[in-house]
Amino acid sequence: VDYARKLAQVALKERRIDWDTSINPFISSQSCLSRASLLWAISMLHTKLGQTPFENEVREFSDYLLNQQIQEQNGSYFDNIQITAYVIIALEALPQTRQIRNTIQSAVEYIVQSQNLVDGSIPTETGGDLYHAQAQAEAIGAVAISGLVQ
Repeated sequence: VDYARKLAQVALKERRIDWDTSINPFISSQSCLSRASLLWAISMLHTKLGQTPFENEVREFSDYLLNQQIQEQNGSYFDNIQITAYVIIALEALPQTRQIRNTIQSAVEYIVQSQNLVDGSIPTETGGDLYHAQAQAEAIGAVAISGLVQ
């Protein structure tokens, strides 16, 4: 757990500059993915430790995902299955509020509505078969974690 805590400290320090949209205004979608991934990771540290040295980051990242109006009208984040899946996974790791549940529900609905009705697959962005399989697995995991789809 100490190793994971140290890795999280390094990642948080290194990523902050990456998230600076004044330096790179095109980084928004990757910033969202990165913050969601780190939110999930530091939330898991909280679960293991019973407390987290990252209380401020948990609050900051959850506020970013919930309050920055980055969730599209269709429930997605940047119209991207993979990013939306990571947001669901991250938000599921937090204590559940009505706002978090509603956000998760609309994100899950986006993934479900994106499903290919012919073969049941979940379409993802281009990137080759391995990327496609990875993004599909993340979407499947996110939907399963949410418990919203039977």
